[in-house]
Amino acid sequence: MKTPQDSEEFIAQQKRNLTDNPECASSSYNLGVALMQEGRLDEAIACFDEAISNSGRMFEAWVNLGYIHFKKGDLEKVAYANRQAVEIEPRYARGYANLGFAFLQLSRTQEAIEALKKAIALNPDIAQA
Repeated sequence: MKTPQDSEEFIAQQKRNLTDNPECASSSYNLGVALMQEGRLDEAIACFDEAISNSGRMFEAWVNLGYIHFKKGDLEKVAYANRQAVEIEPRYARGYANLGFAFLQLSRTQEAIEALKKAIALNPDIAQA
């Protein structure tokens, strides 16, 4: 049985992958996730930005950017990132739920209601909405 990789080993592997293929959106994204989990948020932002610039379909990177901006307290950026995510993947209920939450916190009630209704329409069991 293979033992799980520790986070520093995984981070090092993703960096090696990017040395070999600097435009690999998946490696940039994976590195961003690992850095985010380690609390290295500014480094994670740079990785997610790189993943987005190398792949026009990287909606997950936008969602993770939204999470980081939430942790940093920037709700406008949370809303922006999740709007980008749902524009890329309009069937992504969690993106709409995140967008609705951000709008609620920004006192943009009507936009929040619309986003949350969309989240529920896509996934009636979504907990965030």
